[in-house]
Amino acid sequence: KNGEIQDNRGKLGAKPINIDEAVDKIFNGMNIKLLLVFITACGTIFLVPMQIFCTIFAGFIPYTQWKCVSQKCETLLANSNDTTEFYTRKTMCENQLLVGTDFDWVSNRTSFSMDWEFYCESEAKFSLISSFFFIGATVGLLVSTAVFDRFGRRNGAIVGNLIGATATLIGTWTPSFEVLVVVRVFQGLGMFIQYTGVYCWVVELTPTHLRCLVSGITCDIWAIGYMGVTLIGYLVPTWNYIFLAVAIVNYTLTIPLFIYPISPRFALVR
Repeated sequence: KNGEIQDNRGKLGAKPINIDEAVDKIFNGMNIKLLLVFITACGTIFLVPMQIFCTIFAGFIPYTQWKCVSQKCETLLANSNDTTEFYTRKTMCENQLLVGTDFDWVSNRTSFSMDWEFYCESEAKFSLISSFFFIGATVGLLVSTAVFDRFGRRNGAIVGNLIGATATLIGTWTPSFEVLVVVRVFQGLGMFIQYTGVYCWVVELTPTHLRCLVSGITCDIWAIGYMGVTLIGYLVPTWNYIFLAVAIVNYTLTIPLFIYPISPRFALVR
């Protein structure tokens, strides 16, 4: 039960068993330990979409929430036939209005796009920040195999989780666009090492007759992460604290990983 498989081939009449048969003997049916492992896995897996999409809420551009502060802008407003159509991205960008000079944001929420003036021509920087996550994710997927074979599925997932959580925590105090790009790379690196490790760990701890069910449900939990990050984005109006909230959830859900057993397959090969 500690992940060690006794070799009975030397005993008269004993039949050797493979690793899958050993797991079936260890976890016969819906074992409480297996259930706790599964719940923990669900908790850590739904963190990945939270990390991916946290920048959507932390960096949104409120194109309909601004006011005129210059004569140029006031003249455009006076000449507009519909004030509801005036406060749009089209008006702002086509007339090359400048934040702080021609208009000011009036949103009740903060975002790094407003702080760092990402709008109109510089809006691409917002998308760039979001997409750099997947550069780190690609690297994480490539190195995860070596990590899992050397340190184990569970231990690799713990390391990945801590990398992702620490990068997100640093994002709370990110001072510039360049630093946040680096943060996003490490978020992707850590979270996809964690995601792959947890998935392999759970499948290898699950009895063979339950693996298809557990595999499908574990992946479906991904969707809960969308609701989780949406809830955080709704409740937290300050973009820095969105990163902080996600980091706290990440660190909290890492704790149970330390107390559960390692993968029996990894124990065998080691």
